Amino acid sequence: MLSLQDIQERIFERQGTTLGLSSAKWSGAQIVASINDEFRTLRRAVRDDNPDLVTEAAEAELVKDEAYSLPSALLRIIDVRESSGDRDVPLERFSYGGDSDFPQHSKHYEVRGNTIILRNTSGMTATIRYLRDWGDLHYGTAPGQATTDTTFRLAEAAANATGRIVNTADYYNGLILMIHAGTGIGQFKTVTDHTVSSGNSIVTVDSAWETEPDGTSEYGFLPPWGEEFNELLVVGALARSPLTSWRAEALNDPIYPQLREGLARWARSQSAGGQQAVRSLNRNFGNGEL
Repeated sequence: MLSLQDIQERIFERQGTTLGLSSAKWSGAQIVASINDEFRTLRRAVRDDNPDLVTEAAEAELVKDEAYSLPSALLRIIDVRESSGDRDVPLERFSYGGDSDFPQHSKHYEVRGNTIILRNTSGMTATIRYLRDWGDLHYGTAPGQATTDTTFRLAEAAANATGRIVNTADYYNGLILMIHAGTGIGQFKTVTDHTVSSGNSIVTVDSAWETEPDGTSEYGFLPPWGEEFNELLVVGALARSPLTSWRAEALNDPIYPQLREGLARWARSQSAGGQQAVRSLNRNFGNGEL
């Protein structure tokens, strides 16, 4: 599987030049920003073709008039259902307009940003289904004492990382973490949790490290759809290049629409709830992203 740095290098290889010769015109940070612009476009396409792939469910104990926070990467709440015991009852979503405006004969909830507030009913166990987004990609060198058997501490600042580091809980969930140099080289893990403590990001991976990374380990995040689609990031990033000739060539490259269609076919081919245990999405819910 290609690393993010490999993707970056391939951008330059397509133009018959090297990173060192071209960095004055287009820095590593600019390249990663362009890759992430394309990545955002592609993940929106994946979400449109199979929303189940980015649908998650959280069970929560809701208390009347108290806010329950969902991950900051929340895109849209699909539904909230009472799930106490054998019950599976949908709650009504209601836009707050003052206490007198609350429906008097229904259990309902209010949404404010990434929080849910239960109204006009006693507390309950509820299942909340929502769409979330994948985090941006970046790469760097881990700080010393970076890991336990299933965790990894991300670079602390731009001094040892390229690309934007986001210290927001759950931001990197679902991405592939790759160790591409140093101790533990060649390992790929899926991020299952992302926590932030004292401004430092720590991710939990889906299985124990065969060789625990350390302060020499260089890492990068990768899209969760695999190597065959990384060429999309190469061509798409070139299409966003500040170098006019590169941009024109990429926009006219016939491989790009072919690759985009391949990604769409892959997304559509995944069974409903293939990566998340969810029911079918109600496409008519809400009015777009929160």
